[in-house]
Amino acid sequence: MGQISMISSSETLSILNGISFPLMLVDLSEIEKPIRFVNQAFENDFGFSQSMLQTLKDWSDLFFSGKLYREVVVGTLLRDAENASPNQRNLPIREIEILAKRNQRLRYFLTGSVINHSLVCIFISSEGFFEYGHDTAIRKVINNISVGIFSLKTESNKGIESFDYVN
Repeated sequence: MGQISMISSSETLSILNGISFPLMLVDLSEIEKPIRFVNQAFENDFGFSQSMLQTLKDWSDLFFSGKLYREVVVGTLLRDAENASPNQRNLPIREIEILAKRNQRLRYFLTGSVINHSLVCIFISSEGFFEYGHDTAIRKVINNISVGIFSLKTESNKGIESFDYVN
């Protein structure tokens, strides 16, 4: 495992692994952007283990079904991380569509934080979004945060062919 200061003990990994929503840690200090950790909820929801996802490119290749869509989602995520201010390291919430291992298309909210040189990505199912907290509190937060949405267009048997990005 690489040197990420926020993961300094097996106790911390155990806590992160027990979180009920998918979580992924990416090392931003290296050019390849290696994935240093995914929790059990990540594996359960998406069907991919950390051994299958060595880098951010591996993640994007497996999770997003179109080259242009992959480039925009990952590019936006990295720009959000780069533009996070030193005082406010939280990223905007983005709605994405993921292609899970079982060939399921899943809609999730992707957000996270930058901590030192680590990108902490949090995925919350848009279907069960309000199961993770108090409905009113989350609605209030959502209304006050910059939300970017990748709106997908599906064409008959061809799957996703294009998308619109709305910020």
